[in-house]
Amino acid sequence: MVVFWKDILKAGAIVLAIALLNLVGFIEYSRIDLTENGAHSLTPGFVQLLEDDLDHNMYVRVYLSGNDFPAQVENLRRNVEDKLIEFNHLSSGKVKYEFIDPEEDPELAEDLKIELEKAGLSEKSYSVLIKNKPVDIPFWPGAIIDYGLDKTSAIQFVTGGMESVDPFTLNLASDQLEYKFLQTFRKLTRDAYPKVGFLQGHGELPENSTISIRGHLKEYYDVEYFSLKDSAGRVLFNPKTDSTGKTSFRALKDYKSIVIAQPKSSFSNGEKFIIDQFIMNGGKVAWLVDALDMREDSLFMTGQSFALPYELNISDMLFNYGARLNNDLVLSSNCGPIWDFRKNQPAEWNFYVLARNSNRDPVASNLNPVKMKYASSVEPVGDTSIRKRILLESSQESRVFKSPARVALAYIDPAYRPKYIGNGVEKRPLAVMLEGRFKSFFRNSLDPAYKDSIVLKKESVPNKMLVIGDGDIIENRIHPKKVNKVKIEETDVLSPDHEVIVSAPNPIPMYDNIDFFKNAFDDLMEEDNLISLRGREFKQRPLNEKIVSNENSRNTLKFINVALPILILLIFGSIQYVVRKRKFAKP
Repeated sequence: MVVFWKDILKAGAIVLAIALLNLVGFIEYSRIDLTENGAHSLTPGFVQLLEDDLDHNMYVRVYLSGNDFPAQVENLRRNVEDKLIEFNHLSSGKVKYEFIDPEEDPELAEDLKIELEKAGLSEKSYSVLIKNKPVDIPFWPGAIIDYGLDKTSAIQFVTGGMESVDPFTLNLASDQLEYKFLQTFRKLTRDAYPKVGFLQGHGELPENSTISIRGHLKEYYDVEYFSLKDSAGRVLFNPKTDSTGKTSFRALKDYKSIVIAQPKSSFSNGEKFIIDQFIMNGGKVAWLVDALDMREDSLFMTGQSFALPYELNISDMLFNYGARLNNDLVLSSNCGPIWDFRKNQPAEWNFYVLARNSNRDPVASNLNPVKMKYASSVEPVGDTSIRKRILLESSQESRVFKSPARVALAYIDPAYRPKYIGNGVEKRPLAVMLEGRFKSFFRNSLDPAYKDSIVLKKESVPNKMLVIGDGDIIENRIHPKKVNKVKIEETDVLSPDHEVIVSAPNPIPMYDNIDFFKNAFDDLMEEDNLISLRGREFKQRPLNEKIVSNENSRNTLKFINVALPILILLIFGSIQYVVRKRKFAKP
């Protein structure tokens, strides 16, 4: 009898302890992250934003809700909910959320879907096998967030132009939930955006050719065009004289970053001086430069064209900072198509390089290829104190044509296509991020006559610089039906992410030029929390698709995971009961 009461007391103590732990967990939210890279822990910057920077409530309406989602989609929904629970706790209840099923009210479903598409969300589908037949399950992997009275933004958890998604895409979406939420929360809570300038005056990409990328950057930055010259062609130095009588120049002091996209004419020494001192004072520069002038219109008219160097007068400056822009054209076996009018079909064009990142740099990891047209290689050189990260490179089967480079339509034919064997066949760097304290290009070359009258900053503060050997990387095209419009808008252009095949009814989303540049620009602007988050990768261990797709195998797995543990407990419990009964039974 004494043993019996001891068992009851032990069981009661266990139940009481569990109840107390649940009560503490209910009152005080906490979690333990056991992953090796802290994958489930919010970054300090995000924690600070949630705890200190929310002046208003943030309402999150998640449309990833519905019945009978496949396991992979349900996993994404559960991960979104877990994040929102943590956001709500850290913000002391300021982040409020609800899950909405777009299909819940059939009468309102169509109108709601139209509103979601206008807000920037898109419907996706996931294919599952039901009775050995593929069935597409639709879902809306996105949310709309309201902040204060007048700020609204949308988050699309699953990006990319393809409507149908696979397990890898859904796993990647789960990996980047914190990245997407932080990006959107930061945009909504900012009172002022950093100013970014697109340079004009050297034949750079015109405004109509950058509508798409500027539209994306304007979500997070104040973007405008500017020139280094006045209407008379004089360089705008914007001099400032201090108490000692020395003059300093901060012509670009209002900008945190400038973009120089595909210049075609020479930079004067005065313009170079302004840009150099802008960099020395912490200004960021994104150089998107074509080293060679390749005229594609001549190629189509005559069947061949020669790519000759632009006289830009900036190669020495870039070399000083740590990057050599080579006078060559990169050819790659991994390439995009060009339309072959002779055969009326698309054909591989080795000069349309599909670039990727092989060192898993977070800027370019997990992206579709980036299309680069007639790109030149960019080599890291010089000062070893400058960190040089290669963001994009061609495939291993790549070579270069040095200037003057002959480009002929005959290269479309397999018989005449450039070969990728022998010396010089290797991957080529195409985009480089430079980081460190840059040395001024003018530190040893300033005219002695000005040394006593000009304040020259010879070394920069810790800074970054982006150098890409292609100006077309961000160029959008105007839709053929909209060319004659007086004012071109974002809806009238074709994103650089799309491939236009003459025989196809609509442009096809194939590339990630926009996402790559946005990521690189965030990195350049030192949005470090965002980039480190984007580089996070959870180790997914999905079930074998061949086994899961078989109905009998699925039922067996369900039995093993759900019913079998309970059955084992019942068997052991019964055995223990019988043993104890026999042991303590009265004689």
